[in-house]
Amino acid sequence: MNFRNLTIFKVLVSLVMALVLSLAGIIGLPLEGAHAGNCIWAGGFDTDWSNDFNWLGCGHTPGAGDTATITDVTNDPVLASDVTIDTLTINTGGVLTINSMYTLTTGTFNLYGELTGAGLLSVTTTMNWEGVGVQKDRGLMSGTGVTQIESGAALNFSNNAVIMNLKERTLNNYGTATWLQRSDLDIDGAVFNNHGTMESRNQLEWGDFSIFGRNGATFNNQGTLDKNGLDKSTLWLELSFNNSGLVNINHGVLIVARGGTHTGDFVGDDGTRLEFGISGLPGGTFNFNASSIIMAPIIYFYSGTANIYGSYDAFGSGETTTSINTNTSVYFKPGSGAGYLGDKVYVSGILDLGSESTSQPEGYHSGSNSTGFTAGKVTHYEGTITGERDLSVSVEYVWYRGTRSGAGQTSVEYGATLTLNGNKYLNGHTFINNGIATWKGSGYINASNGAKFINNKVFIAKNNSQFKGCGNATFYNNDVFQKNNETSTPTTTTINVEFINDGGTVDVIAGTLNFTCGASDITTIPETGGTFTSFDDAITIDVSSEITESLTLTYTQQTTSTHGAGDFQFAGVYFNLEAVDESGDPLLELTTPFTMTVNYDENSLPVGMDENDLEVYRYDVDSGLWVALVVIERDIDDNSITVQLDHLSEFALAGPVPEEILYLPVIYRNY
Repeated sequence: MNFRNLTIFKVLVSLVMALVLSLAGIIGLPLEGAHAGNCIWAGGFDTDWSNDFNWLGCGHTPGAGDTATITDVTNDPVLASDVTIDTLTINTGGVLTINSMYTLTTGTFNLYGELTGAGLLSVTTTMNWEGVGVQKDRGLMSGTGVTQIESGAALNFSNNAVIMNLKERTLNNYGTATWLQRSDLDIDGAVFNNHGTMESRNQLEWGDFSIFGRNGATFNNQGTLDKNGLDKSTLWLELSFNNSGLVNINHGVLIVARGGTHTGDFVGDDGTRLEFGISGLPGGTFNFNASSIIMAPIIYFYSGTANIYGSYDAFGSGETTTSINTNTSVYFKPGSGAGYLGDKVYVSGILDLGSESTSQPEGYHSGSNSTGFTAGKVTHYEGTITGERDLSVSVEYVWYRGTRSGAGQTSVEYGATLTLNGNKYLNGHTFINNGIATWKGSGYINASNGAKFINNKVFIAKNNSQFKGCGNATFYNNDVFQKNNETSTPTTTTINVEFINDGGTVDVIAGTLNFTCGASDITTIPETGGTFTSFDDAITIDVSSEITESLTLTYTQQTTSTHGAGDFQFAGVYFNLEAVDESGDPLLELTTPFTMTVNYDENSLPVGMDENDLEVYRYDVDSGLWVALVVIERDIDDNSITVQLDHLSEFALAGPVPEEILYLPVIYRNY
């Protein structure tokens, strides 16, 4: 039978059924399977809902207390008036259109087919939403109208592995929506507003629920969204999601994939995971306004950009995590509440800690503050960590690659470890090590824009590379700086930034340590006197107990002299000495002379220079000449010269220019 004949047949059947129904009503004969109040749409005459002859079973247009069933017929019903019924069922293939300006109110709504039109469907008791396979005309609500689940009513999503469809229409839930088994909701250009409670409760192991959308589809949560079910189940929100209410992740995983604006809260229980974006796919922009709270044990940012103006805490009684994926940016904006980033923090994208604020965002968690962030272990794979606020790491900081920048400070706390491996950039940032730092491998550290590295505990350089940035960065050693080899292969570490040893020690256990941008040693001599030995063992100064106040002495290693040698030849030892008194005033001349011993390497002396001719010279600024210091002792065996020190300035070890030696050729004769 072709389509034309099938259509004619459906119309004839509908007319016959309507005629039978009318006659049965006139003569009072019962109709099998039909009773008063159970109205079945036949559409035998036209598409008018209000035409009694289009209905079977009840003999009239459905009204209060009646049940209306829409079946798969040729003339689909169109409602053009306000109607109230008890139950509406749209069977597979059935279509109901509610025209604009009109409302159909029903206690129960069972959807297997399609609801469409620009009017309003109001559900006061229960809506059961089914889909069938992947067919887009089944389990479908379309049109520009509104379906509204009223307060106190229930919305039950399908328990079958099907797709429910919402196209262009607006769905408002003021009641309680429940999702029990695995199924998906396809939202095409439509809006889903949750004003009440929506619960995702998948009871299947590894089962997923998905709300995915396209063409501007939006899910607005203004009530409560609860993620329940088994711990391995996942709720996917693959559309624009805006939260102004409360999102509870009580079990399993919640994935917010496409961006949105949030003034409400995301709260996760122990063992749950909250994800933003999908790895490898565009994630959109996630804006968390000042009143919002993100508080969950495991938080992953897989793609897109997150702008956080509210409060943030990786919070839970178990292990907590924050992870920022490659090509993902997380910005903590001014005024956001800084909190605990987690027991484990992984950074491969951009983490901007933002700037300080004098006020807290509304509703911030007690662990939040405005001045800085804390973390257990930070693994910085690549990307950038920046911002004006501080970061304190209590367990371990592993820095493979990437950039640490911003005006704030990073502190590796006492008892923690710092591991440096790979090429890294320290840009205008202050990095403080209070634990045990180990620099391994062959990767460099490139410092710039006034960056500072401050070692307050132990720094072990085992690598075969350099700390670059001469003139643009400073390394402060306040405790132990140690040079060693990672394996039996000798390595060379070059510190090509200004190095200031402020009361610390520098030990070369194995390998080679070079300072190529100047190195300084700062020590405080008490008024009782004492002995100072520079970190490179180049000089030792004995300070008399006859000084009347303490002084701060600064030794600066130089790679060459800033003044010409004149009639002398330099012998490879250059340094500068400065001192200030307790008031901070500089001392150029010492009222009580000190004793200074200068050490040298005889193998590094110029060719032909005699050790007995070596002198320690001080550059006199007033005369512009080098002045030899009085020699107290010359120890050839120990390669040292002890002199009397009464002025502080630039110093150099030098000797007379060796006489030129003429080498004559030797001629051999054959006899």
